[in-house]
Amino acid sequence: SSSSSSSSSTSSSRSSSAASLRASSSTTTTSSSRTPALARRASVGSIVRSTGRRRLLASDATECTLALPPPAFPGNWGSDNSKCYQSTSFQNIVKRNGGWEYTLPGSSHQDPAAGWTAFLPGITLDLEVDTRLEEAGSKAKAPVVLLYMHATAEHMGKAAVTCIDGCVCQATGTVEKVPSGYVMNGRVAKPVSGIAQITLMASQSSNCVIRLTNLEQADSVGNKFKLTSVIVGEQGSI
Repeated sequence: SSSSSSSSSTSSSRSSSAASLRASSSTTTTSSSRTPALARRASVGSIVRSTGRRRLLASDATECTLALPPPAFPGNWGSDNSKCYQSTSFQNIVKRNGGWEYTLPGSSHQDPAAGWTAFLPGITLDLEVDTRLEEAGSKAKAPVVLLYMHATAEHMGKAAVTCIDGCVCQATGTVEKVPSGYVMNGRVAKPVSGIAQITLMASQSSNCVIRLTNLEQADSVGNKFKLTSVIVGEQGSI
């Protein structure tokens, strides 16, 4: 009888242990399957708390329509009118072309070496841009930046730029001036090849016409000049 009782007790103990193991295994499996999701939610929650972010509410839409406060520095307004002309848009602003060629040395229009190129002296290229400013007064000037190639190659030359219709402009800094405008020198003495720039401060106009004239070079083998892009924007935005 004692032996039977002991055997029954042992069997009961084993059954209890097996049940405990199954329950433990089930709990572990359930916890491990939920852990990644819980961890992700906890992680997102900590990010939201640390950055102060939250979901947008309907009331936020009203705040989005409110006008921005004035700039901390007088006149330091942002601009929606800044434009960069290159590739297709660069070709669209040509008003008159007296012999310049749009060349693509690379396989992409985004190649910085692509642009309007002149090979013969005296030929002109007229570009029409909008220099009106959105935030500034009517007397404020708009910066017009012309980017062009310069290199040590002996065939590189010079071109002059000026405003001929709809606006008046003046180059910033110390720039050589000839009857046909301000000079952009595509040839430099240093052994470099890159992009140079000239900035014109132009009066506001919806149709400011800028003329480039390729200049003849007596001391050069060639007269090549390449304009790569034109940028128009608010003062201080470019």
